[in-house]
Amino acid sequence: MGRRNSIPPGLYANGTQMRRFILILFALGSVSACHASYEPYAKCELPVSDGKAPLTARFFGVSTILLSDGQTAVMTDGFFSRPPASQFLISKIAPDPTRIDKALAAGGVDNLAALLVAHSHYDHALDSARVAWKTGALLVGSESTAIIARGEEFPESRIIVIRGDETIVLQPFTIAVFESPHSTGTPGEHKRQGTIKAPFHSPAHYDDYKEGGSYSFLIELGGFRTLVHASANFRKGMYDGVRADVVFLGIGTLGKKPDRFVKDYWDEVVGKTQARLVIPVHWDDFSIALDEKKPLRPASLPIEDFRMAMKMLRPLSTDKVAMRFMPLFQPVDLMAAAGLPADGPPSVLPSNAPTSSCP
Repeated sequence: MGRRNSIPPGLYANGTQMRRFILILFALGSVSACHASYEPYAKCELPVSDGKAPLTARFFGVSTILLSDGQTAVMTDGFFSRPPASQFLISKIAPDPTRIDKALAAGGVDNLAALLVAHSHYDHALDSARVAWKTGALLVGSESTAIIARGEEFPESRIIVIRGDETIVLQPFTIAVFESPHSTGTPGEHKRQGTIKAPFHSPAHYDDYKEGGSYSFLIELGGFRTLVHASANFRKGMYDGVRADVVFLGIGTLGKKPDRFVKDYWDEVVGKTQARLVIPVHWDDFSIALDEKKPLRPASLPIEDFRMAMKMLRPLSTDKVAMRFMPLFQPVDLMAAAGLPADGPPSVLPSNAPTSSCP
């Protein structure tokens, strides 16, 4: 009986579950030292601005991005809890109010017009309702995201359910929504496909956070367009006729894909939109808490091969398309980063804009 009580919640006292528990512990120990170094790419971070630019961006890990004109702000995902693997692999997870408050304070976030949720996996939607509550935001996402929010007793009047062809106007921002296929190659991903069924309440197992449909967001401010494409996958022709100045490009699992896929992905998301600046997102290990004093750490195998992803991406950036990383929490002048002059977009990347020399 003593041994039975020592097993973590969510595991049964039988041989199969015990073996699984031991394998999990072994896996956690074996990958802990296998993270690629982010240090070379820290040199590629965009410069921090004074926060008074026409459009600033802040990055909070994974694909949580804040865009603000100084008066109005929108955010994608709002994922801050980042439960450790030792928790989400063997027990249930729930939003962490302390980590949410700390991250919002670190980024100077007090109110939002909208929170745009890319899909309903826990690394995007776990905290969405809590963050929208705290910031007064509209919650924009799939029906699965809405079900998560309803489980948090979030007001129905502040939920906007999307299906991938909407245009949402929140002055001064205009947001176009695109249905976008989720990335592939994550262990056990079949368990997290499909939709969430009502009712849903946290704490819940991370496999219960079903995808529920995936979306990208084209956020326009005064003619300047920022595309947040969180998942490393594409549908051919999905951005035909669409233009973007900056692409926040999801690269999770990209390092495990063949060269041809990576090239096609870049062509469809970056080439088709004629973006001048690409900022990789969804590359960090989101089982590690955000810490303002330390850089993020790249995800490791079996989740991602960050070194290989960057090896394949680097040759795709050119003198017309720069690739840069975002600092954590700090504001970046996004228009200046993309090389946008006062009289409108240039035909080529100007000399004073960031170049494509990421190592």
